[in-house]
Amino acid sequence: MNLDENISIVKEKPAIFLEGELVYLRPLDYEDISGDYQYWLNDKNICKLNQHHRYPVTKDELEDFIKNTRADKNSIVLAVVQKSNNQHIGNVCLQKINFINRTAEIASIIAQKTANGFLCTLESMKLITAHGFNEINLNRIYGGTPTEHAVILKTVEMLGYSLEGISRQAIYKNGKYLDVQNYSILREEFLKNELYK
Repeated sequence: MNLDENISIVKEKPAIFLEGELVYLRPLDYEDISGDYQYWLNDKNICKLNQHHRYPVTKDELEDFIKNTRADKNSIVLAVVQKSNNQHIGNVCLQKINFINRTAEIASIIAQKTANGFLCTLESMKLITAHGFNEINLNRIYGGTPTEHAVILKTVEMLGYSLEGISRQAIYKNGKYLDVQNYSILREEFLKNELYK
């Protein structure tokens, strides 16, 4: 009898940091680079409404990015993993964390095509928003996205973020200047919002 036949391979349990119904959030891992992650930031269509795809991204640069985010206490970058198949479908983060002003910027990318793309975006941003207020003691979380990015704009509206204003022609993308819609949510608004309870 072959010894290998008696050895069961035990899959390593994922390092779940935050968990919802559709997705869980975990730290980025170097193994993510060998999946589709290495292609997302080089895909013009995936990046058409964000500020990536300006310069090509290499495997070495992604490895450096993961290494740096692990050491950076002013940002939390998490992989968004679809629970139904354990597939890494995107990233969500709180960045530019300021512990004096108690503020942070939220950002998200759901790059892998999935039937529940909008709901996965909504849930991942909900999870990290709640984490920012409940665990990091933030007072304000803010962000911005081109006015054409309907998914993110609908998401932040549903999550209780308020429009602060428009930055006109703030980014250059796809041969034209785009306006950016700025939004934020305050701790007092988060605490009153039934969606987070």
